[in-house]
Amino acid sequence: MPLRLRILRTEAEQARGVIGRDVLESDEVYFFESVGDAGWFHMFGVPFDLDLAYLDADFRILVLARLRAQVDYRRTPAGTVHVAEMAAGYAARHGLAAGEMWEELRDLFRKNPG
Repeated sequence: MPLRLRILRTEAEQARGVIGRDVLESDEVYFFESVGDAGWFHMFGVPFDLDLAYLDADFRILVLARLRAQVDYRRTPAGTVHVAEMAAGYAARHGLAAGEMWEELRDLFRKNPG
């Protein structure tokens, strides 16, 4: 099943992320286009666990992390340019791993220029 990409480009879109959603479908990816490495991601107001992929400019996965509903928060690692949020378990189901290029995500993003 191909992923469904939702690109968050504006500051307001990125601040909201998945807050207010009751569920994230198994094929949905919320993509934060430009975050830098000085930010934080939190789970306050998110009622389900998420997998996060922190990516560099070439869409190489720097870090994969599982964040728990309502309680977790995490600083973006050095070198981060993009972040992808997906339902917990997505990374394992799709064989994503730190150090690898996420080509499917890169290609979909390039087909949807802002």
